Amino acid sequence: MPVSGPNFAGAVGTQGAGWTLGANAVGSVETSCAENADTANAAFWNTYGFAIPTGNTINGIQVEFKASWDADPRLISTVNVGKNETTLGTAKVPGALPEAVCGAGQTIFSLGGGADLWGLTWTPAEINAASFTARFAGDAVGGSIFLNWIRITITHTAGAGALLGDEGEYLPRGQTSEFVTTVYS
Repeated sequence: MPVSGPNFAGAVGTQGAGWTLGANAVGSVETSCAENADTANAAFWNTYGFAIPTGNTINGIQVEFKASWDADPRLISTVNVGKNETTLGTAKVPGALPEAVCGAGQTIFSLGGGADLWGLTWTPAEINAASFTARFAGDAVGGSIFLNWIRITITHTAGAGALLGDEGEYLPRGQTSEFVTTVYS
């Protein structure tokens, strides 16, 4: 099955009170995003830049993120993916974070997978949209959560008529083989 990604978040969406420096969790740079307040607050990251062909079937979504806390055991209480900030899939609970400052001591968490649709049905257009989002709710009362980066991988099945190379990648329209013959005259 073809896999697209992992793609890192390209933008921060709505940030609930207590989330600061949300743009620092965009991309793969080793910076931090701290959540210091109410356990009910959530923040969203979107614009993953997928380009899954129309007609493909979405089979699964994997969310990975790098995170830690600085004082007093803290956790990210739930993670969701959504078609936008209001149509969200089933929440998943990643569990306790390691105690570490932002950077090398953080842990990479993985939720979902190649056959997990998070309780929703998906089209390529919904995954490709800038509004496709990951939502993180934290429990950082008394300490800080550091969310370093978020990346998402999509597993999908090629639609009828799609040509795939030997490694499952899509071939450009009109190309029937991965091999190109050059003729010199």
